[in-house]
Amino acid sequence: MVGGSYSSERVQQATAAALVATGTPVTTDNFSRAWSSVLAATDKLAIEPMDVMLCVPELASSESGLTFPEVAALCASEIYLGKR
Repeated sequence: MVGGSYSSERVQQATAAALVATGTPVTTDNFSRAWSSVLAATDKLAIEPMDVMLCVPELASSESGLTFPEVAALCASEIYLGKR
């Protein structure tokens, strides 16, 4: 699902950082929603979902006001296009 050899702790840390960066409360439901957004954004692209999750905090800091799904979609696009 996530790609790579990430520990569950690393996945949780990355997800929490991405949620916080987008102003999304860190809850179990939001963890699930975040991954649903990332997986939807990467579904037809040859990129790793974890790469998108790791990109979200960085991009969110420069794109204030966007929701988590919007930032995840931007990250997926930029990774796919080789801009990240």
